[in-house]
Amino acid sequence: MNVKDRVKEYVSFKNMKVSYFEKEIGVSNSYVNNIVNSVSPQKIKIIREKFPDLSIEWLLTGEGEMISTERNFRA
Repeated sequence: MNVKDRVKEYVSFKNMKVSYFEKEIGVSNSYVNNIVNSVSPQKIKIIREKFPDLSIEWLLTGEGEMISTERNFRA
């Protein structure tokens, strides 16, 4: 499974559409389908802000759990 597949798995798990995810992180409608290996650090920061329950480690590496149990939210 690659990053694109993991994004799609998360989106499905959260019962949302890929287009909603893309809109929330400020990218084009084809962004997720065009992910090859990874996403830029800028996009990771936005994903972390918009979807704080998504484990970035899992997203990038597939290691650990999809949903983060850490609650380190910044005000």
